[in-house]
Amino acid sequence: MLASLPTDPMPPGLTSLQRHSDSERMPEEPHFNLSSIDIHKKRDPHALLSFRKVITLDPMEKISNWITDNSENICSWSGIRCRKYSRRVVTIDLYCFKLDGTLSRSLGNLYLLRTLNLSGNSMTRRIPPEFGELKELQALQLRVNLLNGTIPKELGMLHNLQILDLSSSRLTRKIPLEVGQLEELRVLNVGGNKLRGAILVELGLRGAIPVELGLLQNLEYLSLGFNNFLGSILDLTRGIAKSISNLANLNYLDPSRNMLTASIPQAITNLTQLSGLYLYSNMFTSPIPPTVFNLSELVALDLSDNRLNGTIPKAITNLKKLENLILSRNNFIGPIPKSIGNLSSLYNLYLDSNKKSGHIPYSIGKPKALNAVNLYNNNFAGNIPKSISSMVSLLVLDLSENNLEGLIPNGIGNCTSMKSFFCSL
Repeated sequence: MLASLPTDPMPPGLTSLQRHSDSERMPEEPHFNLSSIDIHKKRDPHALLSFRKVITLDPMEKISNWITDNSENICSWSGIRCRKYSRRVVTIDLYCFKLDGTLSRSLGNLYLLRTLNLSGNSMTRRIPPEFGELKELQALQLRVNLLNGTIPKELGMLHNLQILDLSSSRLTRKIPLEVGQLEELRVLNVGGNKLRGAILVELGLRGAIPVELGLLQNLEYLSLGFNNFLGSILDLTRGIAKSISNLANLNYLDPSRNMLTASIPQAITNLTQLSGLYLYSNMFTSPIPPTVFNLSELVALDLSDNRLNGTIPKAITNLKKLENLILSRNNFIGPIPKSIGNLSSLYNLYLDSNKKSGHIPYSIGKPKALNAVNLYNNNFAGNIPKSISSMVSLLVLDLSENNLEGLIPNGIGNCTSMKSFFCSL
């Protein structure tokens, strides 16, 4: 289930995408003569041992068997996977080994490497430009480290790359234009860094989100959240290769927690596969464009902490698969549409801190999967609908700071799963 989190989440499906890339695009085993095998036998251990030298802390002794005396058996080293016959290194997976150190440029000599996963460690300094030599690389995962500096343009030479995850570090400046050359890319996650700049790329101004990203027609997951991008989301939709509409396979879009302004563009309707749309914590204005309600695959819609206004239209019922509707802390007005009850998959409903009014519709009790309903700090009036009593899955109900009156329905005791109930009458 997609949900907004305080830090950028691991991309949904990342593991399955990586398995897919390993199996579907496995290059044929090359033919080696004896001399080339001998050279490569030395090259791969040397590259790994050079990397081992710049690891300053291995608290769990995960790579204690990475030693010169054991270099003939590198395929048995922790986190290493090799080809069957040539015994060349194809995978380095040191996920959450809690290592301290730096990224050695020697890793760029592992020419048959397909997966490099150093996520969940404390790697510092820069990403070596030598990583651009890893022509077979399909997954580069460096999330949750302490890396700084810029994203090297040389990564644009990794034409087989399907997963690029550099999230939750300290990377600065802009996304290099060369990233737009990664035509096989399916996951691009640079959220949770210090990337910055304007998105006004179509006007020729310096920007952090390059127009070339629109060339990534295989892209399924795009996370730019928790950075310092600024400008108009309209510029984003025009600027990503003139249009986000080229990204027909995109199912997750997250430019949250930036400084994006203006309105949500109509062109977003072209993202017909979109299941997660996270635009929270920006400065968007105007009503939600009607085209958003044509995105029939949406599972999560989070527009909270903006300056959006207008009403929630009846067309919300078009989003049959919607599980999370989070519109908190905006300027929405008017009643909750009765059609909200037709969202049978709805799990979380957050409309708190708006200017919503009218009666809470009886139909709000229809979605049986509802886990949380937060209508705090609005202008709702009238009685609490008795249908609330039928919401047996409800854990949290907040109706406080409204203009409600009357009695709490007797049947609310039927909500045996409820942990928190807030109400002021």
